[in-house]
Amino acid sequence: MGAGRSGAGESASADGPRLGFGAWSFCFFGFAFARAWLEIVTYRSTFLFPYDAWVGEDLFTAAMVIAFIPFALFARKFAPLYSKRHAATTCTVSMIVSGLAFMAASIFPQAAVPLGLLAVIGGGVGSALSILLWAELHSCFEPLRVVLYIAGAFLLGSFIAWVLLDLDLVRLAIVLALLPVLSQVTLRASFSLVPKADLPKNTWGKLHFPWRLLVVLGIYQFVYGAKSESSMPSGELFLLGTIAVSLIVLVIARLVSKRFDFTLLYRTPFVLMMCGLVMTFLSFSGTNSVAGFFIAAGYSLMFLVLTILLCDLSHTYGVSVLVLCGIQNVTLIAIPAGHMVSRMFMGERAMVAVDSTAVTAVLTILVVIATVALFSEKGGFGSWGAAFFGAGDIAEEDARAKLLARCREIAETFGLSPREAEVLEMIAVGKNSAVIERELCIANGTLKSHTRRIYQKLGVHSREELRNLLSA
Repeated sequence: MGAGRSGAGESASADGPRLGFGAWSFCFFGFAFARAWLEIVTYRSTFLFPYDAWVGEDLFTAAMVIAFIPFALFARKFAPLYSKRHAATTCTVSMIVSGLAFMAASIFPQAAVPLGLLAVIGGGVGSALSILLWAELHSCFEPLRVVLYIAGAFLLGSFIAWVLLDLDLVRLAIVLALLPVLSQVTLRASFSLVPKADLPKNTWGKLHFPWRLLVVLGIYQFVYGAKSESSMPSGELFLLGTIAVSLIVLVIARLVSKRFDFTLLYRTPFVLMMCGLVMTFLSFSGTNSVAGFFIAAGYSLMFLVLTILLCDLSHTYGVSVLVLCGIQNVTLIAIPAGHMVSRMFMGERAMVAVDSTAVTAVLTILVVIATVALFSEKGGFGSWGAAFFGAGDIAEEDARAKLLARCREIAETFGLSPREAEVLEMIAVGKNSAVIERELCIANGTLKSHTRRIYQKLGVHSREELRNLLSA
């Protein structure tokens, strides 16, 4: 699953079926069923506890975050998740139980609390597993397909949710039971179409803990949560914003991909930075429906871009998407934290009276700090996202390991002595004569003698010819 593997759909594979670019197979958009289920349940969670609409959504978000934590910490034990039979079963059963508990809580208000807790716990576990399973599938493809499949799923899933949002309880219960089944059926069919060489693996190098990226995302979402009681778009408006953003991304990717390297858009901080700025600053404008639409669009685009980025990093560097998405989704806990602050300092039920202008000023400063931190990350176009996780270091380590293995192969083939083999490896990795002499504790004349014999045995006359031989 590293950078050198063939993109799914570009060539036939002896280990699996060929996927031509025309394979806009419906099953690859099955993530839409999971997205629709999540959107409906998130909306319905606000009705679980009538005395405070945010409690249900906050508990659901917290349950989902807790479910993501083990995958972020112990990804090596779980990866690849798709190969664990119990994962799909647990996901489907949790989502079905959660959906039915949501409906039962509305029918039996006297048991709303235990049913509500069952709904949010089951929903959190099921949602986390579903997101990670589909992320593993998306990490099997090259960037263009990742954009098309994920944007298409966001579009179709939001549209399904928008159509079904206000169904009566009986029909909605049936829908919430069917959507997880359809999602897992299409997921299984999708994995069966991916060549074995492109399937997710569980081996990768060390990762940096992306604390700065987490802080940035956390600040954006904290501000979003803090202002949501006064400017949060309605369920339908949020879905319409997601539909609009997904459609734009899908159309652009499909039409201009051959003329423009659109991956630059999500491999740099600019799109993510603008999403956060637009989303948070518009949230200060109050309950205006236009502002609400753009808040929803900005929030959806930010997570769409992040999801695409992480799946592409997984595909390019061979890192399990479980750890990448697990770490990313932990930042969702900042939204309930923002709600808590909002209840304390703003609104009719504020526990502490604070001028809303002062609160807005503090939140604005936080957004600016987050944006500067995001913008200052170095790494250029190709490695910006990778730099946060240290994924670029994995590629360098892998290339170095392959180079040293090639040196050992050549040393054995051409009969180099142990010392000559050692000198060959040091030359191959780019160390100059002074460094080699110091590390091996040899004189300059001795190094020249070793180098001359290496050149003679290998039939080369310069370091350039030696590098060509090593890369052959």
